[in-house]
Amino acid sequence: MLSNRFRLLLFIMLASSVLALGLFGLGYAPATAQALTQLKLPATPETIQADIVISHTVTVEDPGGRTGYYLSMATIGGKPAMAFHNGTAGQVQFMLANDADGTSWGEPINIRAVTPFASGIVLREINGKPAVIYDDVGTDALTYIQATSADGSSWGTPVTVDQVSPFGTGYIDLEVVAGQPAVSYAYAPLANSNLQLRYARANDADGGSWGTPQILDNSQPIVGAFSQLEVVDGFPAIAYQNSTLGNLMFLRAQDATGSSWGTPQLLANAGTAGQQLTMAIIAGQPAIVYRDGASGDLRYTRATTASGSSWGAPVTLHPFTISGGAPPHLTTINGLPAVAFQTGGAVYFQRANDATGSSWPAPTTIYTGSTSSDGVYYLNLQMVNGRPAIAGQNSLHDAVAYLRADNAAGTSWGSLRLLLGGLVGNDNSLALVGGRPAISYADSLAGGLRYARAADATGTSWETPISVDPTLQTGEGSQLLVVNGQPAITYLGDNGNLRYVRATDAVGSSWPAPQSLIADGAYLPNLAIFTDRPTIVYYDYNASEIRRLRANDADGTTWGSPLTIASLNSNAIDSEDGNLLLFSLNGNPAIVYSDSPNNTIHLIRANDAAGNSWGAPAQVATGGEGDGLSYDFHEDRLALLFYYWDSANSEYQLTYVRATDLSASSWATPVTIHAQSGVNNRPFLTWINGAPAALYVDRQTDQWQLLRSTDASGTSWGTPQPVLPNYGDADILRLDEHAFAFSNGSDALHYLYYQLETQFKLYLPTVIRQ
Repeated sequence: MLSNRFRLLLFIMLASSVLALGLFGLGYAPATAQALTQLKLPATPETIQADIVISHTVTVEDPGGRTGYYLSMATIGGKPAMAFHNGTAGQVQFMLANDADGTSWGEPINIRAVTPFASGIVLREINGKPAVIYDDVGTDALTYIQATSADGSSWGTPVTVDQVSPFGTGYIDLEVVAGQPAVSYAYAPLANSNLQLRYARANDADGGSWGTPQILDNSQPIVGAFSQLEVVDGFPAIAYQNSTLGNLMFLRAQDATGSSWGTPQLLANAGTAGQQLTMAIIAGQPAIVYRDGASGDLRYTRATTASGSSWGAPVTLHPFTISGGAPPHLTTINGLPAVAFQTGGAVYFQRANDATGSSWPAPTTIYTGSTSSDGVYYLNLQMVNGRPAIAGQNSLHDAVAYLRADNAAGTSWGSLRLLLGGLVGNDNSLALVGGRPAISYADSLAGGLRYARAADATGTSWETPISVDPTLQTGEGSQLLVVNGQPAITYLGDNGNLRYVRATDAVGSSWPAPQSLIADGAYLPNLAIFTDRPTIVYYDYNASEIRRLRANDADGTTWGSPLTIASLNSNAIDSEDGNLLLFSLNGNPAIVYSDSPNNTIHLIRANDAAGNSWGAPAQVATGGEGDGLSYDFHEDRLALLFYYWDSANSEYQLTYVRATDLSASSWATPVTIHAQSGVNNRPFLTWINGAPAALYVDRQTDQWQLLRSTDASGTSWGTPQPVLPNYGDADILRLDEHAFAFSNGSDALHYLYYQLETQFKLYLPTVIRQ
C-alpha cells in the first residue's frame, strides 16, 4: 500500500512575540477537560499577540486529500494504473499498481499542476508509455501529456491539442488511430452552451504535435455529448448524443486516419436516448451501452456488421431507477461482453450469457453505499490479470476506489478499497497518554477508528498510527481518555452503535476487540470519569432521550444498564457533533445541550457524584443552535458560548452567557458578541487576564479570530483580531470546528484541528513571559 498513507499533518507554530495562549482553558469535552487540568499557568500576566509564524512541520498521516476526480483506469505495462485530479494537491496525478492484480499500489505521481481543476481525464498506453488527455479548465486548453518513462515515473511537456473557448470542452476520449493518438470531444464555441463534435489526431506516435481539429457534427445546437472513440473495422468511429434531439448517433471515418468522415447514423431516437453511453468492440463489431432517459433503462445495442453500417435492436439490461448516476463502462471480460454501472449508490456488474450480448443475466451487486450519494463515480471496468476490476472515485469520501473480482466471471467480489484520499481526522480527540499527546480519530481511507501517540512530550514526532477498529463507517464522535492508567475510547459505529475500547497497556500500543454497548441510535457520546469509573452520556435518537452509561468497574470491563437522564421531544437534539456536553459541576456530573427545534440551551445537574439521579432540565438561554456549544469555568462559575441563526437579519450571532452562582442555578442575560453570516463554526471559550475571550473561525475571512471582553463580566466586547494567519482557500476555507487544547506540563497550549476534512494540524504556540 501507499507508504505515505499513514500521515497526519501536524503543524508546530511558535509565537513571533509575546503570547498568552498558555492561559487558554478551552472547554469542549471531558476527555479534553481532564488534560486541561494539567495546564501549568504562568505566574505573571501575559498578553496575546496576533503575529504567529510556522517554525516547522511534522507529518504523521496524510491520505492524499480530496482526490479521484475524473478518474480513468488503463493497463500500463501489464499492471492496472489510474490518472485523476487531486483537488487538494491541485494536480493531475498518475498511480501505478505494484503488481498485476492491483493488490498494492505505488505513490501517486504529479503529472501537471492545474488551477482550478482538470476535467475529462483519459489515461491510455500510447507507444509503450502512459499518456493522458484532459481539459485544463484554468487555461482553456485541451491538453495532452505523455510520460517519458514506461512506468510513468516521469512525464514530458504538455501539448495543447485545441485551445478551447472559456466555455470549455468535455466528453473526451483518447485512442490510438493508425499508430498515433487521436481524440474525440465536445467543444463549446460560444457562451450559449452550444456543443459541437470534434476530432483531432497527433502528427506522430508520441503525440508531440497535433493536426488541426476537425468539426464532425454541428448540425444541431448541442451535439457531441458522451462521445466515445473506437477503431471500428480499421477506421476511427465515434458514438455520441445529439442532445438537442435526444438521439443516439454513430459516425465512422472513411479512412484509417480519420481525415474524412461519413454521415452520422441515427441509432435511437427516443427523445432522450444516448445519455451516459459507453462503446466497445464486442466479438469484432461495435456495441454501445447507454441510458434511455425516457424509460430510465440501461440498454445494450450491437452492430450487425463489422463497420457498424447497421445495428440490432436494443436489449434492456437494467432500469436505472434514477435520472442520473455515473456513466457505465462496457468491455469484454473473458470472452463475453460485460458492463459496470451505478445507480442509487449501488454499483453493479453484469456479464452477458453469450459472446455477442444477445441475452444477459441479472446484474451482480458489487458495492452498496451507505447512502444514495455513496457510490463510485467516474466508473471504469477492465480486465486485470484475468479478472474484472473496477476503479473510480468514492463520492462519499472523495477517495480513489478500487475493487477486483474474486473470480474470472465476476460473480463474486470483495470489499471496496480506498487507495488514496478520503477523510482523515474527523471526530478527533486529544489527550495526554503517558506524558505524551495522543489522538483518536476516524479515518475513512484506512478504515474506522485510529489512534496515534507522539514519540516525544512536545509532539514534534509521532509514532505510526494504530488501527483500533478497522470497520468502515466507524469512529464518529471519538472521545479519548485515560481510564485507570490506560487510554480508552468511546465512539460510534454504523447507525449509532455505541462502542468502548480500552488499550491493553499504558501507552496504547495494543488494543483488544471493542465492546458494543448500545446496538443503534446512540449519538454524541461523551466520556468522563466520575467516582473512579468511566461514564458515558449520549443522546438516544430512537427514544429522544439523554442517557447515561456507567461502568461496573474502574476499567470499563462491564457496564450497567442505560439510565434515562431526560426525555425530550422527538428530534430535540440535532445529531451533529457538539450539541451535548458532559462535565463536572461542583463535584457532580452535569450536561448542557441545545434543543434545536426550540433554539434553547438547557443544563441538567446530577444529584450525586456518580450520576445515579438527575434533576430536571433548566433553560439557560434562548437562541442556541446546532454544533456551537462551548463551556468553561471562571472563579468556579460556568459560562457558555454558542451561536444561533438570526433569520430576520440573515446572520449568525455568537452569544455569551455566564451563571451568576456556583451551582449555575441562575444566569445573567445573554450577550451577542459578534453577528455575521460567516460565524457559524464551533466557538471556544476561555479567559485572558480575568476576562472572557472567544476563539472561533470566521469563514468570511478564513481566519481564526480572537474576540476579548473588555470587562470581567463579559457585558461588553472589543473588536475581533486574527490570531492565526490566512492560509488561503486550500487550507483554511473548509476548516472544521474540531479543535482541542491541552498542556504537556510546560507553559504551552496545543491546538489540534484538521483542514479540508483531510488533514490534522497541531499548533504549538510557545508562551513567552513578559
